[in-house]
Amino acid sequence: MSKPLITELPSTASPVRCVPQPPEGAASLVPEAHRRPAPPSLPALDEPTLRAHFADLASPAATAWAGAAIAARAATIPGLTRLHPRQPCPTIQGVLEVLHEVARALTVLTGLDRFSLQPPTLAAAERAALLVARASFSRTQPSRNEVAGPAGSPALEAASRLGLVARAVPRRQDDRLDLDALIAAVGAATVAVVASWLTPSGAFEQSLAGAAEVAHAHGALLCVDATGLAALAGRTRLREAGVDVAWLSLGELCPVASSAALGVRAALTEFLPGPLVGKARGGYELDDELPSTIGPLSLAPGNATDALAVYVRLCSPDARGRDG
Repeated sequence: MSKPLITELPSTASPVRCVPQPPEGAASLVPEAHRRPAPPSLPALDEPTLRAHFADLASPAATAWAGAAIAARAATIPGLTRLHPRQPCPTIQGVLEVLHEVARALTVLTGLDRFSLQPPTLAAAERAALLVARASFSRTQPSRNEVAGPAGSPALEAASRLGLVARAVPRRQDDRLDLDALIAAVGAATVAVVASWLTPSGAFEQSLAGAAEVAHAHGALLCVDATGLAALAGRTRLREAGVDVAWLSLGELCPVASSAALGVRAALTEFLPGPLVGKARGGYELDDELPSTIGPLSLAPGNATDALAVYVRLCSPDARGRDG
């Protein structure tokens, strides 16, 4: 599908003249054949619209994924679909390897240290992230019970359902998180500051690092919905933004996957939903030694069919060629 030219976009803002008027007589310095009789017919666009237009031009055209048929066929393998969630580890080494490698790929993509593939949906991963944040303070600072984040964030609704106090922070006119308002909303009772990797208009949230500084200054955690992160793979990571906890759909890595992942920095590993998949000298094993875990989200360590689809996607030549 063709993309519109910038001249075909409707104006979304009042015209602003950024170039000063030339000095008198300057036009005589330009040969008459090269003089423009009128200004270019460019629409007046606000910053989010202009940014979205150039991002759309820079994005590769959607193409069919060559591995889709392979992943779909692999997901119907009887030995995979009929696994018992408590099957002995020596009998499912292949599945555990796939789960481990997908989780490891997520650590490379984000810079976080450990991932759980247990969340069945993005909403479940978001709820688990808030539970992890709350559990991390339950022993030392149980009075912390507030979550601050941009108004309209689903994470604030999830926080309210968990009995936490939601502090909604407005956005600026350019759609970014208002850091001044966030500073006023965060305090000693804050468990977490929640934010999204992308603003509602689909632009990268440039206030993430600032939000991390505000959260950490008060001893709170920065928890981020990383939807849209895969589009920036290799150029920026969650760790560099100061993120402590993050969640994203596996559909970010493979369009046929529907479950989600939850990642944390190393110090928060003990609170993740278990079991996790670990690698030992003798093979792969389930790591149940999570003393402060929020509890399992499912019987299995992850959605095996989704993990296999993602694994096939990561190993496909087109993925390596495009994403590095």
